[in-house]
Amino acid sequence: MLVYKDTQKLLGVSASEESEGHSLKPLDSLSLSIRGSVRSLNAEQNGRRSPMKSGSIGNIAVPSPSPSRLSFSRASSPGPQAPAPPNYLWLALLSCFCPSFPLNLFALYYSHTSRSLQQVGDDDGARRLGKLARLLSIIAILVGVAVLLYIIIGEANGIF
Repeated sequence: MLVYKDTQKLLGVSASEESEGHSLKPLDSLSLSIRGSVRSLNAEQNGRRSPMKSGSIGNIAVPSPSPSRLSFSRASSPGPQAPAPPNYLWLALLSCFCPSFPLNLFALYYSHTSRSLQQVGDDDGARRLGKLARLLSIIAILVGVAVLLYIIIGEANGIF
């Protein structure tokens, strides 16, 4: 059997104990020095909570969440919530049935972007893009109705 004297010296086990079948145990002074260094770490932090518990080796305590930390979840505010700004998605979808090709697509795009900004929390940007989506949707519907009326009236009068 190979005998590593350096390892035995660090662990505090003599060669006679190992040959007798005793299990390897660390020295009590080694574990006490580690615990003492943990306590000194606690004392050096001037009242701040240490991430390690005093007297335990290798245990890390989970710090309590503070309100100043960044969180990806929505925080509930104690005051009354303002109503969400309208994004006029239904109006933009309705305008897609009218033959005013680029206007209805722009209305749909701005309505979707307004909805995305509202979900992120940018209410001013959502309100601004919602109004733009409403304007483009109304214009697209009016242009589409005008095109349809022109086609219907032109067919009735024999222009086409």
